[in-house]
Amino acid sequence: MRREVTWALLADGRSDRALVPIIELAMREHLRAFTTRLTEFRVHDTRVDVARSVRDAAVGMVADLMFVHRDAERQSLDVRRAEIGRPRGGCVRVVPVRMTEAWLLVDEPAIRSAAENPRGTHDLGIPPLRRLESLPDPKRELRNALICAYGDHGVRRREQFERRLPDKSVIVAERIAGTGALRKLSSFAAFEADLLAAVRELGIL
Repeated sequence: MRREVTWALLADGRSDRALVPIIELAMREHLRAFTTRLTEFRVHDTRVDVARSVRDAAVGMVADLMFVHRDAERQSLDVRRAEIGRPRGGCVRVVPVRMTEAWLLVDEPAIRSAAENPRGTHDLGIPPLRRLESLPDPKRELRNALICAYGDHGVRRREQFERRLPDKSVIVAERIAGTGALRKLSSFAAFEADLLAAVRELGIL
């Protein structure tokens, strides 16, 4: 019988649900003998500092693994990871550089699929992988790539598509084929190392 691993996510904001499919993808690749289940999605309490928000969440979350997300934004990866700390066993830090959307730019077919035009041939203008973690605004880059991938369907249909853009990041994440390209990003590699350390600490692996 396959054992279940439960997990919870403490994120920067509601829009960061795009991390859920990416976390699930990484867990499937490393925990092949287990099923996984998200038990809770919560957002940082902005009324207190991050360390306290994380500590408070750790008390109330009932799950094998607690993933804590912070976008690096203008801080370094190391600063954000130190800011989160490790308040409990099974804590995994998720710190995209500079924000979640940088991780979503690694898979062009996923972007084209989310844009409802998987066979499109327009150049999406996506920067090379080595530059993704230095982009000043990955959110804008992803938005532009999605609009470009959608193609020319008339003004009205394009406006309708643009109204749906806030939901597209999750769809892109769901359609990322694997972690191969993601592993070339230092922030994803750090997240993956944290995940492996946490599951070993808990005796899951």
